[in-house]
Amino acid sequence: MVLRSRSLVLASSLVTLAGFAAASAAPEGLGKYAFPGSSPRPASARAVEAYYQPGIDATQSLAAGVFETPAAFKTVSAFYGPQMDAGRWGWREKTQVLLQQVETLKFMRAQVLARPESAAPRLPEVLRAFFGDPDLEPPEFAARLDRLVKDHPEVTIQVAEGTRTLADGASRSQLRVTVERPYLDLEQMKLVDRTRLVLVLSSAR
Repeated sequence: MVLRSRSLVLASSLVTLAGFAAASAAPEGLGKYAFPGSSPRPASARAVEAYYQPGIDATQSLAAGVFETPAAFKTVSAFYGPQMDAGRWGWREKTQVLLQQVETLKFMRAQVLARPESAAPRLPEVLRAFFGDPDLEPPEFAARLDRLVKDHPEVTIQVAEGTRTLADGASRSQLRVTVERPYLDLEQMKLVDRTRLVLVLSSAR
């Protein structure tokens, strides 16, 4: 696993920082914040927006972008780290066992089914890219995830996350970046050995 030279990382960071500064002026998409050369996953982006939208009040707007790249986790993390806010919500790297991610996904899916607007026990179709087959009953969903853990007991997932405050005059937005490798593709119920980026931009209306 080879990181790009420091000069290349710095050059890419400066280009992206210029894009960050223009966030409010160009809200049409989050591709400008994606790691160079990464591929968009629009269905996953719509699923992320649908999952978080109920928690956003009427004074805010939310947009999401999901991308993936074959680039190494450390390369992508080194690209984003210097651009994030310092302090408690700065850039943080951690390693999670697969079981931890699986239990989190079970909890998140159960939360959606418990929402008043949900047509239980079926999830909205838009969340297929996030949670897989919407028609799965909770016990079957849990069983499939448990089999995945049993088949891959040695797997750990590298995760990095942080936030960046974006300002355009009096307007302020916040970009949250999450990077992970490998990641769980719940539509296929498999682990994907690529680096995934989830970008969530929240702004005042």
